[in-house]
Amino acid sequence: MQEFFAGLRLPQQPSPPSAPERACLIDLASLAARCRSAVERDAHTREIEHVHDAEAPTRLVKQLNQLRAGLVAIGATQAEVWGVVQNVALDSIPAVRSVLVRRMAAEPDTDHAAD
Repeated sequence: MQEFFAGLRLPQQPSPPSAPERACLIDLASLAARCRSAVERDAHTREIEHVHDAEAPTRLVKQLNQLRAGLVAIGATQAEVWGVVQNVALDSIPAVRSVLVRRMAAEPDTDHAAD
């Protein structure tokens, strides 16, 4: 670890995301923000009573971009960068929802209505 940090040369400014990367960050943060919204249910019937508005994804976009820039700065591959960024975004979602979102992404042509 000491060798890694000793040889690390960081840029003065983090690399800005490309237009497609920015769009991906916005989409990912928007999905995570929506999936993190609280849902109030009836205590007895468990019927949904209220779904709160999603938080604005702005803060999450900035955080995910900082993570992306840091990974780029230390020499991570694009696959590694986006794998980590995606996992961090999805890990910020409640566990049950995260499992469902990951499953839907892995099986896009499957009807998940009963999941």
